[in-house]
Amino acid sequence: MSVNTSRVLGPFTTPWSLRNAARELLLGYHLGIYLDEIVRQQTPFGGTVKRIERPFDVVCRERPKPRSQELMPLIVVSCPGTFDDIRYRAGDGEYTGTLRLEVHAITRNADELVGGATASILALGATALLLQELPLTTGFTARWVGVVATPPEAPDEVREPADDIDQLLYTEGHVLAVSGVLLSDLGGPLPLDLRDPPIEDPALDLEDGPRVEEIALTTTPVEEIP
Repeated sequence: MSVNTSRVLGPFTTPWSLRNAARELLLGYHLGIYLDEIVRQQTPFGGTVKRIERPFDVVCRERPKPRSQELMPLIVVSCPGTFDDIRYRAGDGEYTGTLRLEVHAITRNADELVGGATASILALGATALLLQELPLTTGFTARWVGVVATPPEAPDEVREPADDIDQLLYTEGHVLAVSGVLLSDLGGPLPLDLRDPPIEDPALDLEDGPRVEEIALTTTPVEEIP
């Protein structure tokens, strides 16, 4: 029986892979369902929300900083580090830990109530989606930590708003704790004669990694008792 190994070394989990997985989920077709349900539930608390804009884009960025050419509302996903709970399991050589995943919604509006409500609902909707669906796609566990109110930094080039309306930026962010195996030390050490190929050689094709060609199984006959 031929078995293709899923990895040669590892496992390794990068913050980039977590950010990208979160971004792919938020770019899907489920975010609007969460937003509409949040609006329906919040209506008795603050009156009727006539329209919640969908985000124009979801970007991976370490700080909730919009760029001048970006349309808003905008969702920013960041992974600024880990929580202080890294644990080493000696039996299987794995380091388990919890990554800090932040989800910020940024919007621009002349009306403070509309801008604040839009940012708040977008951030909560994105957070609720990730809590439900991120574990299904990554195998990690996710829990909500709290709300972070971080004022967004101004874009590098500030454009004049249309019709001279002073449109301010509004933001709201949520923090998730995403836990799982971050890396392992059982993938090596590599053989002493194994070295990186010359820089001009093509990149490694992971399909050329080691394979298990045969597995020998030994069984012991067992007498059946009628």
